[in-house]
Amino acid sequence: MLLTKQSGLLLREPNLVNADLSSVIDWMHNTLGINVSPTRIAFYKKHLNSKEKIETLAEYRKYILIHKEVDDFLRVCKVFREYPNEVIFDKIKKIASGTHYREKNIECKDPSRNYLYELSIASKFIKAGFEVDVSGDCDVVVKAYDKTVFIECKRLKSESQLAKRIKYANKQIIKRIGSSKKDKIAYVAIDVTDLIITDDCVKVYENVEAFEKATQLVLKSFALKYKEKTKESVNKRVLGVIFSISNIGLIQSQSENRDQIINCHSLYVVGCERTEIDYLFNNNVLSQLV
Repeated sequence: MLLTKQSGLLLREPNLVNADLSSVIDWMHNTLGINVSPTRIAFYKKHLNSKEKIETLAEYRKYILIHKEVDDFLRVCKVFREYPNEVIFDKIKKIASGTHYREKNIECKDPSRNYLYELSIASKFIKAGFEVDVSGDCDVVVKAYDKTVFIECKRLKSESQLAKRIKYANKQIIKRIGSSKKDKIAYVAIDVTDLIITDDCVKVYENVEAFEKATQLVLKSFALKYKEKTKESVNKRVLGVIFSISNIGLIQSQSENRDQIINCHSLYVVGCERTEIDYLFNNNVLSQLV
């Protein structure tokens, strides 16, 4: 099952992106009581406001990567600012911390983006209309139809650790489900962005369709490469492993003298169904993710 969702945020005018970011910063300050000034969010705001000062390709690449960080952050905040939950607010505070760029971090030293990934997965289920809880030991718990769905989320920076991390998530899921297994199932969500987007440049595409197709292809190829190993690493309660990627690119403008920045979020699910009921559940739930 291949699901591709594209954020249109970065196709809008820069002043509208800045307006959204300013609104979220005000919310963080007034509602969450966060001093935004020392956070990476304030750093992004400052650099987005200084685009006219960009003089080198390195500065332009930094500007594009900041757009990606802002898009990832705003997508989560737009969903969860409507939920007055102290646990969620605490996670958003932690997300705002951390270093400016994910490329400078190894997985175990980047908790802010671990929380961001968990809320990103949760937000997709919320926008699909499902009830979601992120306040317990399990990263994300979803109520879908008559089932309780446990989701463990992992971010990877080492391909050699993939099977190990899936097995660890599977072990966590077994613990979360406990001895009473009735109407309980699970997914493992794996962010493989840093395993796939490894080159140090932002690629240029002729149009949005070409960008989406390229993102789909690279994620699908990666997931299928590990399809059998993935299935072998989970128990029968795990109905699928959700591979995800967040990709950024430039769309060449034919009518205007500037390129457009686009951020594409794609999912590829390796189904681990064992019955027709499992398959129908996956199809009904996962196809709705946005």
